[in-house]
Amino acid sequence: MIAKRTHNRYAKPRVFYTTFRASTRKLTSAIAFGELCDLVKKFSRRGFRLISIQENAWLRIFKGKYAPESWTGNFLREGFLYIPDNGVFLVKHSPINYQVVNATVANRLGYEYQITFDEAAKIAKNSVKIPYDLKEIPVAKFQTNPVSRFAFGNAIKAYADFLLEADIDKLPLWILPKGLVDAQSQPFVRQAIFRCMDNWSGLIGSDADLHESYGVRFVSSSYKGKIDDVDEVYSATEIVQGLRVASLSGLEIPILRALRQSSSLPIDYSRDPFTWGTKRGFKKICR
Repeated sequence: MIAKRTHNRYAKPRVFYTTFRASTRKLTSAIAFGELCDLVKKFSRRGFRLISIQENAWLRIFKGKYAPESWTGNFLREGFLYIPDNGVFLVKHSPINYQVVNATVANRLGYEYQITFDEAAKIAKNSVKIPYDLKEIPVAKFQTNPVSRFAFGNAIKAYADFLLEADIDKLPLWILPKGLVDAQSQPFVRQAIFRCMDNWSGLIGSDADLHESYGVRFVSSSYKGKIDDVDEVYSATEIVQGLRVASLSGLEIPILRALRQSSSLPIDYSRDPFTWGTKRGFKKICR
């Protein structure tokens, strides 16, 4: 049994800031973990907005394939628009960005965030249609595939090289099946998620858990506050591997538990790739 993800919405989220260059622009990125609606409200007041796929790609390129920024998945500015009897579209600006509270409430109650057909037609003007049978995009074909060209923009060649250097030759896409979409009475939207490098840097368009705690990454061109660049950050996976190399197997659970307890974050099993759901040890989970 995998431990249930938990989130204390009243706890102050821990935020990590870093600077990077997106082509010629210098930006500040911030990531926090919590409900999308809570974090969007808080960060918009500080001059931040949700990061785009293109900017997120530049961030990973700038920081490198071993950096925490490359090994953390997060919500994006983009959205996946599903229109019954028409198809699925990747849109640059998800309508959820402007109705994040309503969308979160809908997901919490088990409903889709629906929009009208007129609204969908307007939003789809700045989009790319995704074939239902497109499950992955070969990195070698990034520059000719319309979906990857739309998503990554001027970062496309650099990000393709970055993925190939990390031994990732295909970028997965997760979208809903045609039958489920066509059975709906109205168009609906799901927020895009950029998966971590451990999950081949894929794009998720099938997630309906806006009410759950997850990484939310923002960008700003005007932020002047503190920057939290860290020279050495180790994931739970690396800590476990290091202990085993040092012949210290058996200490993984108490050490990771102590690290979580000493953190200012509430315990949130969606943040990292390990949790202990059975006495046999670790089970891997990742979104």
